[in-house]
Order: sequence, then structure tokens, then C-alpha cells
Amino acid sequence: MPAKVPAAIQYSRQHGQKSRKSASIRRKPASLGLNLQPHHGAFLEDAFNYAKHLLAGALSAVVSRTCCAPMETVKMQMIFNHRSGSTMQVAAGILREEGIAGFWRGNGINILRTAPYKAVNFFCFDMYRKAFLKAVGPELRNEAKVAAGALAGITSTLCCFPLDVLRTRVLSTSNSCTRGSPLAILVNIARREGLPALYVGCAPALVAMVPSGAVYYWLYDALKEQHLNHVSILTGRKASRLDAAHSLLYGALAGAAAESTVYPLEVIRRRMQQAAAAAIASANGTQIPRAAANQASLKAFSHAAREIWVKEGLSGFFAGIAPNTIQVLPSAALGYFAFETFKSLLRVRE
Repeated sequence: MPAKVPAAIQYSRQHGQKSRKSASIRRKPASLGLNLQPHHGAFLEDAFNYAKHLLAGALSAVVSRTCCAPMETVKMQMIFNHRSGSTMQVAAGILREEGIAGFWRGNGINILRTAPYKAVNFFCFDMYRKAFLKAVGPELRNEAKVAAGALAGITSTLCCFPLDVLRTRVLSTSNSCTRGSPLAILVNIARREGLPALYVGCAPALVAMVPSGAVYYWLYDALKEQHLNHVSILTGRKASRLDAAHSLLYGALAGAAAESTVYPLEVIRRRMQQAAAAAIASANGTQIPRAAANQASLKAFSHAAREIWVKEGLSGFFAGIAPNTIQVLPSAALGYFAFETFKSLLRVRE
């Protein structure tokens, strides 16, 4: 007759067998021939997080540009001298001649230009900032923010500038060269005028990006960090995200400061693109001697600035600044608020 095993020992054996079974179940994926290494999963997770980061930036641009399209339309009309008078007079003229829909004319092209630009800009700023902080350490974080903002602006401008040229062509001319899909128009410009024509006005844009991007991101990030530190001290818990009101406020302040710093360069850029479009329109389908491409040089930059000064004086460099200021405050605020909101909704890892 076998010896009776005590209940405590039986429980211990049964518990041990269950533990070994559960451990073997947990180890099964590794024995099914799946050769996934830990770093592969980390890479895919990072790539997915980067994609969500880019999507948050693009969606924020769609929201902010669509909401602020009326003031952007008024500004462009004043820069191109299609309409004269005060901001209210130009707005009234658009309403009278084109109706409410006239304020959103070209908004699709504007979103097509702004969405990828903002996505790349927001994404690059975060990536450059992290890289600089890793390289130089936290003691130089303000300098890292300035450098990251400038480089993010340059990167996004170079990547997306042909879309800026496309938008100006569509809004400033009505010839057959600006009909068709956006891709078809860009291909037509490159074929007839050469690839440099896709970067007409890029020189003042790049010059503007350095101070504009630096001021914009440095000021917003500084205000955000100061606010979060203050909240963390008051609550005793580490705060990681801004509330809606402060996100709107700090985005508006940063955007207004950045735009006012470089606005004359915006006017010069648009006039260069308008001159190139006029040269193409006057050619009327004949062979083009790279007229538009010649507008992409620094010499054309100085020529456009001198022409504005001679014909319009100092005020010419600030054409449309009133609607631009009205537009940039809510646009910048909505842009950053929407960006932070979409990052939260998409669960973007910081």
C-alpha cells in the first residue's frame, strides 16, 4: 500500500506543475520559428510612432488653415495688388464679387501645401531637438531649441517648396498652364521651365526660416516648459501636456512674434513668384528661355526688393500685414492646439 502523501506536498507539486506549464506556454512563441528580435519590434514601434507624429502635424495644418482661410485670402489679394484699399475694403470686395465661397478660394491648394510642410516641420523640430539635447546635454537646451527650430524650418521648406510655387501660380494667374491636377501643374512647370522654376522665391524663404523657426519654436517651447514646471510645483506631480487655453495662448504669441520678424521676406517671395508667373503667362505657349527659373536666384531676390522699394516705398514691404496679423494669431494658436490634441488622441509617444 503506497504511502499517503500529505495534502501540503500534493498542493506544492500541483502548483509547481502548473507554473511549469504556464512558463512553457509563455515560451511557445519563441519555439514556433518566429525569428523576431527585440530590436525589430522596437524599430517598428518607433516607425509607427513617427508616422503618427507626422499625421498629427498634417491634421493640425488642415484645421488651422481652413479656419483662417478668409484672412489668408485677403492678405494674398493685397500682396499681389489685385485689390487696393484697407483690409475691410478688400474683404468687402471679395464678398461682393465672389460671395462667401470666395474667401476659401484656393484653400485646397493651400492645405496641400501646408499639411506636408507642417507635418515635416513639427516632426523635424522634435527630432532635431532630441538629437541636440543628446549631443550637447540639457545645460544648452535653449540653444538646442533655437538650432532645432531653424533646421526644422530649412528642412521643411526644401522638401515642400514646390507646393508653395504651385499655390502662387494658381492664385495669381488664370492661364492654361495652371489648369489640371496639382501634380500635372508641377510636372508642366518643371518640363517647360526647368526644375529651378519649382524653387522660385526659395532664397527669401530660407532666409526667413532661420529667424522665424528659431523664434517660433524657442518661444513656444520656453513658455510651455515654464508653465509645465509651474504646474508640477503646484500639484506635486509631473505635468506633461498643456491645457487647451494655454496651448492656444502660447501658440498665438509664438506665431505672432515669428511672423512679424520676417514679414517683409514673405512679400518679396510672393512678388518673385508672381513675376515668374507673369513671365510665363506673357510667353503664351511659346518656347520659354528659362524666364521663371531665372527668378530663383539671389540676384532676383535683390531686384524684387529694390523694385518694391522704388515703386511702393517702405509700406510695400508690409502689404497685407494687417490681415496677416489677424490671421496668424488664431492660426498659430489653433495649429499648436490641434497638434497637441492630435498627438494626445493618436497617443504619440514623446
